[in-house]
Amino acid sequence: EIMKEFLRHYYDKSTSVPGELLLSHMPAEKELLTRWLKKKRNNKGIRMKVPMRGEKKALLELVKKNAFLHARHEQEEIQQTESSLQELGKMLGLVSSPVRIEGYDISHLAGEDTVGSMVVFLHGRPAKDEYRRFKIRTAPPGDDYAALAEVLCRRLRNETLPLPSLILLDGGRGQLSAGHAVLKETGHGELPVLALAEEHEHIFLPGQKAPLVLPAVSPALKLLQQVRDEAHRFAITLSRDLAVKRSLSSFLQGVPGIGKVRRKALLEHFSDLDTMMNASLEEIKAVHNMNGPSAERLHKELQRRKNIYGK
Repeated sequence: EIMKEFLRHYYDKSTSVPGELLLSHMPAEKELLTRWLKKKRNNKGIRMKVPMRGEKKALLELVKKNAFLHARHEQEEIQQTESSLQELGKMLGLVSSPVRIEGYDISHLAGEDTVGSMVVFLHGRPAKDEYRRFKIRTAPPGDDYAALAEVLCRRLRNETLPLPSLILLDGGRGQLSAGHAVLKETGHGELPVLALAEEHEHIFLPGQKAPLVLPAVSPALKLLQQVRDEAHRFAITLSRDLAVKRSLSSFLQGVPGIGKVRRKALLEHFSDLDTMMNASLEEIKAVHNMNGPSAERLHKELQRRKNIYGK
């Protein structure tokens, strides 16, 4: 029964079905299952086999061993994560382990293209569908504290998202003060918040003058580092993307016939300058709102730049 349900579930979503299935157990309702699989193979034949000896038997045993090791590894990871969450909850004096941890970071390149990131860990694991990135609108360039305050304000105004069990800020005492002030101003002063400084891995908590220092092997510290590093990576990715777009936009402004509308269409179509330089004239002409003369001028300028920089 288990084998039958597994095969039905797996091959219902699979785009291809092989002609031979090597199984540890023959499934229930084999004939019915075979007819169903045959239809998914465009009426081509299919054979199920439980190998008893030889190379195929050895292959099946290897698969079973790998599956067991993978399952054991996953179970160990789950137990370690639960241990990390329990330690973290006790350390912060929480009623229960934090289910939803949100990590925040601010990134910019020389004060420009400032962005904020929010990553979410549910039950100690990344929930990437919940991630958010923020283009900074009001904070002055280079003011990380103001940028962090803006990000937290905008996030807490979003009532469609559940409130976090714990907020982690990438930084030190300054980031903690800015973040805690926003929580109190928005009526969320009760939310647990901390800051993790990368230099010495010190943990800063509201109302405590001395930072908390955990052993390097602490499961709680490792989880906090994972959240912090993920928030940092996520923020840097967007900041770099914006810098690339800005550089590409600056180049396009110098090409005759490329106005605001065409510039926007080109930025949406091409990911970066290198991709545009390697595009053919026909590809450039195919971009929305482009005409022949403008595409030819742009292609000529791109080829000139390519010859100069050797890309």
